[in-house]
Amino acid sequence: MKKILSQNWMNYQEWLRFLIIILIVTGVFFRFVNIDKKIYWSDEVLTSLGISGYMESEMAKNLGDGHLINQEELNKYQYPNNEKTTTDVINGIVIEDSEILPLHILMNRLWVKWFGNSIAVTRSFSAFISLLTFPCIYWLCKELFESSLTGWMAMALVAVSPVHVIYAQEARSYTLWIVITLISSAALLRAIRLKTKVSWCIYAATLIVGFYTHIFFCFIALGQGIYVLILERFRLNQISISYVLSSFVAFMTFFLWILIIIKYPHSDAVSWANAKQTFFNSATRWAGLISRGFLDLGVSPSDSDKLKYTLIPLIAIILTLISYSIYILCKRTCKKVWLFVLTLIGSVGLPLIILDFVFEKRYGTSRYILPSILGTQLAVAYLLATKIRYQSTKILQKKSDRL
Repeated sequence: MKKILSQNWMNYQEWLRFLIIILIVTGVFFRFVNIDKKIYWSDEVLTSLGISGYMESEMAKNLGDGHLINQEELNKYQYPNNEKTTTDVINGIVIEDSEILPLHILMNRLWVKWFGNSIAVTRSFSAFISLLTFPCIYWLCKELFESSLTGWMAMALVAVSPVHVIYAQEARSYTLWIVITLISSAALLRAIRLKTKVSWCIYAATLIVGFYTHIFFCFIALGQGIYVLILERFRLNQISISYVLSSFVAFMTFFLWILIIIKYPHSDAVSWANAKQTFFNSATRWAGLISRGFLDLGVSPSDSDKLKYTLIPLIAIILTLISYSIYILCKRTCKKVWLFVLTLIGSVGLPLIILDFVFEKRYGTSRYILPSILGTQLAVAYLLATKIRYQSTKILQKKSDRL
């Protein structure tokens, strides 16, 4: 009977994987379809300008004298050209936009050089990078939950997640940030498990890449530090010492860029976030942002209160699912698991929530809380995997009892 039950469970898993593969293929399709048809918005224009090696001040000076501009002249401010080198690219970022870390711009510049000058090519770099999300989140789930089924469920969720699809079609650093967050997280768990010098060196390397990918990766690194300290109960042992050394090496490589940010500050870069928000607007905004990881209901500050009230029931269902998933996670897993997910959710989300609700700002945007959304998706993936495993085992057991 046990042999029959095991065989039935394996067959059930095969069908489940087949359905998940369909979802993944669908997600891949939507990451590339009509990639050049969406409006190329202002942040993407800045990416193209950075790729070209020109600074915004140079462009304004050269194009602002009122003369007629042809397409060829305009293209040199959007794509790599012979007039500007990689050094010019880095200098432009340092002087005019130091908070935008250079790794994505440099990688995208190389990508465009290889595959040609077009919006589709510029955006396709993010789309191709987003494909790495699937194996990376599976690896993380194997390290965290020791469950392949949870990994498959997580891949299915990110495949059709609105935020993952949206940012996979933007010429910005967000998909690269997602991938390196997953890799760094899995590398940390692996280093804690193996306790080898090589594994900690790999983790340090992921921190360095993360620091030069997105400025908010600093919150991710801080969250990982809090996780290790709490997990090790603030004791000075092999794991905590290895973590401190790895983080110190990675931080020192990033220290030069911190000095650059201090020397060339751009305080007006996020001036849009200083708009005053009421408590209700902040609450509905954050509810919409968190739910957007699963269903994009389009809640924005410009929406009317009537529309927001209409969407509340749908958003409430999603938030209930997330809350229940976190509850089950904390109840049924060990401290090593639930603490990691909670620190991932809170690493970026908590500071932004404090800014928005305490100081009446509106820093909370879906692109800034992507790591927090990843955390909620891990919790929901665990819930779904647990329920599927329980229900399927129950059904298969009943079938076996009838034999």
